[in-house]
Amino acid sequence: MAGWRWETAARHDHILVHLRAAGLGALADLGFRGLDNDVRVPVIVTGFHASRTHKLTSGQKDANSVLAVGRASVEHGFAHLKNWRTLTKLRTGPARVTRLLRALLVLTNLEVNRSQTIYSTGSRSRPA
Repeated sequence: MAGWRWETAARHDHILVHLRAAGLGALADLGFRGLDNDVRVPVIVTGFHASRTHKLTSGQKDANSVLAVGRASVEHGFAHLKNWRTLTKLRTGPARVTRLLRALLVLTNLEVNRSQTIYSTGSRSRPA
């Protein structure tokens, strides 16, 4: 579907209602700004946006850094899924997909930990 974006999907599927009902929240990038306008109890937490006329304070920059750290592992997971193109080829039920994705995450974490161990022991030089 051309032009379909995650923010559009979040609005279409009423993700805020589902998150509130489950008592959950989500960290999101700046593309989701304005999706959740409840200032007292936000469900979707996004960073601060800078512009030419509005520079970020040091506190806002720190908040953006903390959010980026929280989102980093999720973004890495999505990148791996895109690399494997797993979701485009699956034609099975959600329960099997969930089990498969859990297994892939375990394998990914094993590979990441293995490569970090190799680099930290110095037995192989880090790629440039």
